[in-house]
Amino acid sequence: MTTSGEKLRRLGLCLSILCTVQQVGARIFDGPYVRYTQGGGLVSEWAVPSDQGLGKKSVPVEIGDAVVISKVDARPSFQVVIRRSNEWAPVGAPNGNPIFVMADTHGEYEICTELLMKQGVISDSLEWKFGKGHLIILGDVFDRGSRQTEIIWLIYKLEAEAAAAGGRVHFLLGNHESMVLTGDVRYLHTRYYQTASALGVTSYQELFSKDTLLGQWLRTKATVLKLGNTLYLHGGISIGAVDQNYTLDEINTAVLSWLNDDRSKDSGRLSFITNNNGPLWYRGLVKQDAKPEEVEAIKKFYGVARIAVGHTVVDTVTPSYNGSVIAVQVYPKQDPNTGRMKMEGVFIDENSIWHKAMVDGTREILRDDAGNPIKNGVIPPAADTKANTMPTVEEKAEAPASKKAA
Repeated sequence: MTTSGEKLRRLGLCLSILCTVQQVGARIFDGPYVRYTQGGGLVSEWAVPSDQGLGKKSVPVEIGDAVVISKVDARPSFQVVIRRSNEWAPVGAPNGNPIFVMADTHGEYEICTELLMKQGVISDSLEWKFGKGHLIILGDVFDRGSRQTEIIWLIYKLEAEAAAAGGRVHFLLGNHESMVLTGDVRYLHTRYYQTASALGVTSYQELFSKDTLLGQWLRTKATVLKLGNTLYLHGGISIGAVDQNYTLDEINTAVLSWLNDDRSKDSGRLSFITNNNGPLWYRGLVKQDAKPEEVEAIKKFYGVARIAVGHTVVDTVTPSYNGSVIAVQVYPKQDPNTGRMKMEGVFIDENSIWHKAMVDGTREILRDDAGNPIKNGVIPPAADTKANTMPTVEEKAEAPASKKAA
């Protein structure tokens, strides 16, 4: 057993490394990445500046130890306590507690944290302040931007803090999570190629393998979530899922099987779920390729009143199909001249009324085609009787490299 003195020594060493990195130049610093050793222990690794350009620093850690995520510009450093990747229990209605929904952050750490701070989900010190509320993240934390490591660790931290407060964080998988976990790194920021080289791995994918802390954690996440009378996911549900009677449990299990290289599952189901009409990639609900009667059939099958999705970029949070579909993916960006940030999410208040939520802290009620506020109501009965269940195994799969990403 590690003594309290030993834990303090390790934490002090972590802080010493971070201070050195920040003094030398945090521009190319990245980490930590926590992996399991052959002996079953854990080691935390950072890419740090060295005389040769970029090197590696390693610190042995244990479950219960803290690692430090360094300061980034205006965002403070924060500590994360390492825990085992336990699967979370199935969830039902949030019982009148507020919900905040955020889509594709794509490495834009400062912008997404600004949104969460201004909307009262987290504090200025990046701590959970949403009480018993639910934060739903619709995937695509990975790729494009330069600060995905910090976002991933923040979600990991907030998940534990929310649970302790009686709330929940739901991190759903997007197509870019599936791409990185299966080795498709075409959209990775150049910063992370440097990290992979410094840490001595042949591919960035290895830093999120099944032998890593965060790799195991990501492989416990759902693809689709039914919370109350709403279905949440990254891409969208097509009518093909209904035609083939795919339950939410089957979808979640199939994606995790794929991400765990388990090829013993139904190959036809897996092929559908991971193609352009599957939940990670489908755009038809936002582009309105789906017929209104198909949307109604999807809602009836899964027993929901509406579907909230990311993946497909919109200029502002947009209801369609008379409020049955809510498109959340307002791409995070910052004006290089004015510094003004742009990103939106969705806030569902204690009275179940839906609002678009802006990065400046303002909100605007979302309305259906008749101008009525969109509001959660009675939950329709579902043909999918397992709509609220979650996978009971940690499984995995492989993303087709030919996919074109969002």
